[in-house]
Amino acid sequence: MSDQLLRERAEFFYQLARKEGTAGKRDSALLHCAQAVQSVLKLYMANLGRPVPDTFSISYLFDSVKDRSEVYSIYEKEKRYFDLMDDAFYGCRQFPSRYSTEDVRGALSAAELLFNLILP
Repeated sequence: MSDQLLRERAEFFYQLARKEGTAGKRDSALLHCAQAVQSVLKLYMANLGRPVPDTFSISYLFDSVKDRSEVYSIYEKEKRYFDLMDDAFYGCRQFPSRYSTEDVRGALSAAELLFNLILP
C-alpha cells in the first residue's frame, strides 16, 4: 500500500471518527479512530523503511516501534484510549459496547497527538 494511500486513509478515518463522535455515535467513532491510528502507524513504519505488519492490533503496531521513544511515549501516556480503540475495532461490530463521551474525546485526543507527531 502506498504512503499516500495510507495517509489519505488515516486522515479520512480520523475525520469520520470526529464526525461520528460529534453525532453521538460513540461505537463508530472509536472504531474509525482505531482505523485512523492503525493507518498512521503503518505509514510511520513504512517511512522508517520497516516492514509493515499484516495486523490491525494497535498495541502490536506500537510494540513494533517501541524503540522510537517519541512515538511510543504517546502510547504509554494514552494506553487506556488506545486499548479502547483496539476493543472497539475487534468487538463493536459483533458486540456493541457503550462507550462514554469521555472515552471518545480521550481517544480522539490520543489520536491527534500521534497525528501531530507523524503527519506534520
